[in-house]
Amino acid sequence: RQAEKRRRFERIGEIKAAAAEDEIAAGLPGEFAELLRAARALQQGDTPDYEALRQLLLLPEARAATAAGASVGAQGGARARRVAIAQRRPAPPI
Repeated sequence: RQAEKRRRFERIGEIKAAAAEDEIAAGLPGEFAELLRAARALQQGDTPDYEALRQLLLLPEARAATAAGASVGAQGGARARRVAIAQRRPAPPI
């Protein structure tokens, strides 16, 4: 039973490894494929460039505001919560 489970997970890993990043991230923003490419490029023991990855996943408006040094906390709703999560700040109340 344990061997079957291990083989199933190995097969899932093989399928994922063989799939192109764009195929895995189909239907998602292009940044997700870029994130997968960055993750796959890492070698055992490498430290990811967390700040670059965080910037990659920011909404375009937040990326522009961050680059300009402006605060994005004044944005309301779900968009501001996503930005806050990406910047590891407390989210505005719902």
